[in-house]
Amino acid sequence: MWKQKESVAILVECLQKQKEVLGEDHEHTIFTACELGANYGVYLNRFDEGEEMLEDCLERAKRVLGEEHAQTLIIMNNLALTYATSGKADEAKELYLECIERCKEKLGEGHPETLMTMFNLGLFYKAQRAYKEAEAIYYECFQRQREVLGANHDMTLRVMLGLGTVYCEDDEKLEEARQLFEDCLQRMAATKHQGQLRSLHTRHGY
Repeated sequence: MWKQKESVAILVECLQKQKEVLGEDHEHTIFTACELGANYGVYLNRFDEGEEMLEDCLERAKRVLGEEHAQTLIIMNNLALTYATSGKADEAKELYLECIERCKEKLGEGHPETLMTMFNLGLFYKAQRAYKEAEAIYYECFQRQREVLGANHDMTLRVMLGLGTVYCEDDEKLEEARQLFEDCLQRMAATKHQGQLRSLHTRHGY
């Protein structure tokens, strides 16, 4: 947590200087404000500050950069994640779905930002116990991750774990879950990602 607070302090100082030198509507200023807002809302549980900052960032990004600019979509994803973290389920779901649709149209179905937003939506559905929806989005994300990034990539393995945990909620898919977990463990061992993925597993509650 202290590292997060240290990062926030640096971002606050950087944002102030960028506002003075570049102006509030400059792309770099918007990007820094997005990073700061995400830290407030997702990592420090300062939801009101995070949401206010990200909502302002999103409005500026749409106006200055355009609604389908990559940075605008990143801000949208971060705001949806902040909504989800603060318990605003309806707002989070609506924004995630909009973001995924725009990402697919503008960036492509295999773009990392598209896949990250899909992964976050899967986490959201799982937290809401909407397991059918979580399974569908995880499965689509998993297939695309394997095609684009490869079967042994960190993100592919994260999605594999998520899909396996969702399968565990269905008695008829326990064998599929077991096979996924075994495959994932073998790939982790082969690519020496055990420590990193164990950390991810714990942080995301798989």
